[in-house]
Amino acid sequence: MGLIRSKYTNLTPYDDEKLTEYLWPVVREIVKTNIENNQNIIIEGCYIPFWWRDDFSIYYLSHIKYICLCFSESYIKNNLDKIIKYSNVIESRLDNSYITKEYLIEQNKYYLEGCQKHNLEYHIFYDDFEKEISKLLT
Repeated sequence: MGLIRSKYTNLTPYDDEKLTEYLWPVVREIVKTNIENNQNIIIEGCYIPFWWRDDFSIYYLSHIKYICLCFSESYIKNNLDKIIKYSNVIESRLDNSYITKEYLIEQNKYYLEGCQKHNLEYHIFYDDFEKEISKLLT
């Protein structure tokens, strides 16, 4: 958002693919610097292309943990109210009006297929998010 607000780019928060292309070279080097300095960092969102591993040597790869979290279609259909209710837990979203069942199903399908195509680790939530995320974190 800093690059968008400072007018270093004309991209908007809705230009996911263009943002990935624009930001990935910077994000990639931030990751390398964090590893070299023995720091931890969490990077999420469209800043990570599906082919991210191609840009790291074995050394860096051995320090990176990647996982894509997806909802199953049934989870989305049965829990849309809950998804929207907790959508601001990690970061405040000024506008949630774009969050619909159709949008979430489409986005989850896109990320799941990308992970499968590029052999990336992913987890699909089917039923109880809290219980499943707890298992992932232990």
